[in-house]
Amino acid sequence: MKANICINVLKPTDETVSFMENLRYEAHNYTKTPDPLKSFYAIMLKEGRMLLYAVLVNNTPVAGAYVSTIGNSIFIEHVFVKPSLQRSKFHFGSNLIRFIISQKTDLETYFGVLFDSVRIEYINEETKHIYQKMDFKESKIHGQLFKII
Repeated sequence: MKANICINVLKPTDETVSFMENLRYEAHNYTKTPDPLKSFYAIMLKEGRMLLYAVLVNNTPVAGAYVSTIGNSIFIEHVFVKPSLQRSKFHFGSNLIRFIISQKTDLETYFGVLFDSVRIEYINEETKHIYQKMDFKESKIHGQLFKII
């Protein structure tokens, strides 16, 4: 049986945000909060100040990223992949990042900003290395890399 894989922006319903926040906690091995709908990211998503991109396999999210803006940069925060699918041959996280960057024009329309770069947050040296292989460079801001687009 073949898997149906796609990438979409998900609407920030309570159910979707809760599911994705729990997936993010699991992917990063964070301690879960009592109510994922009260997290900083949940609030930003619900207010429309951040977009939720997700990789769906057979209509079930297996990876995600939160996208906002910093100045003239697309800001990709918390790229996360279901632990059992991390390091898979599908490269869900890397492909998600490439897809988000390819949506530059749509993101410019949504946020009302003309983008000249992408910033990405990394959480450890392994993710930093993966992003550097995608041509992201050191930033002056600790924990972030950037790429001119």
